[in-house]
Amino acid sequence: MHDTGRKVPSEDLEQAAEGYGATPFAVSDADSRDWDPTKLSWPRKLHVLMAGIICSFNGSVATSISSGALDAIAEHFSVTQRVQLTLLNSLTMVGFVLGPPFFGPMSEYIGRRPVLIGSFLGYLVFTLACSWAPNYAALLVFRLLCGINAAAPLSVVNGLCADILDNPSQRGIAIAIVFAANTIGAVIAPTISGSLRPLSWNGRTRISPILVISLFWLGWTVWDSVSPVVPAFGGLFFGIGFQLLFISMLNFITDVFRQHSASAHAGASCLRSIGAILVPLAADSMYRDLGIHWAPSVLGFISLAMGVIPFVFIRYGETLTRRSQYAHGI
Repeated sequence: MHDTGRKVPSEDLEQAAEGYGATPFAVSDADSRDWDPTKLSWPRKLHVLMAGIICSFNGSVATSISSGALDAIAEHFSVTQRVQLTLLNSLTMVGFVLGPPFFGPMSEYIGRRPVLIGSFLGYLVFTLACSWAPNYAALLVFRLLCGINAAAPLSVVNGLCADILDNPSQRGIAIAIVFAANTIGAVIAPTISGSLRPLSWNGRTRISPILVISLFWLGWTVWDSVSPVVPAFGGLFFGIGFQLLFISMLNFITDVFRQHSASAHAGASCLRSIGAILVPLAADSMYRDLGIHWAPSVLGFISLAMGVIPFVFIRYGETLTRRSQYAHGI
């Protein structure tokens, strides 16, 4: 672990060593105090990072895999109200609110490996359970439980990067790759489920500034005389801005909180997931009341106002970190 200026009990270090795949057998006091995950060999580090990337990718797939199968699911369970179908993704995001506060701190106590393995098995079990759901209510419950387990990598993997990579540049690259895998999973999941339309719906379940520009682009390029391809290009700018903003935030939290970053990421994930739950539920009424031009424009104005937040951290970041007993200077 990283030196925090206090004596760490040998049994804690022994638990941590077991959590990272080191020897599970008893070690001497001197050996356990000397054990440092940043000194692992590079093949071992790559192995650990690859496992985290795979968990992140699969967890993000869970958030949107049902989007391409909504019509089939509605027909199978005789669901007629659109808001009920929205719950398939919204309840999964509720799991992303409930999961990180549980898995993040737990990973700092018993180790990252048992948490990632246990949550991944839970994700697989409840994903398969969705395919055998006897009714729509059961399907929603399984989607919630699937989301809780799928959320674990969001908080744990970034802490994993902080544990084994002491170099900020290397850590930043690793976090960027993890987040890219996380984003790709959420993007391709609807395509996967949509491309499997010949199969039954449950056979699917088995297998900055740029942000502001993209939102206004989406709102004001939608006209009868304009090809749908033009507003769709706004998604390209949104994706670029989303990636840059998110990677910066993940690196900032990891650099500041280091070995406590899993818990910090858990809190941040909760706030993001609450937004992911509420916004889709308001989308229909927002577009109906404001129209197709002003609905995304309102989001653009909100994003523009929030653009001041990074400058607040630039100006007052050092002061804020000094007030926290868990934060490190950057």
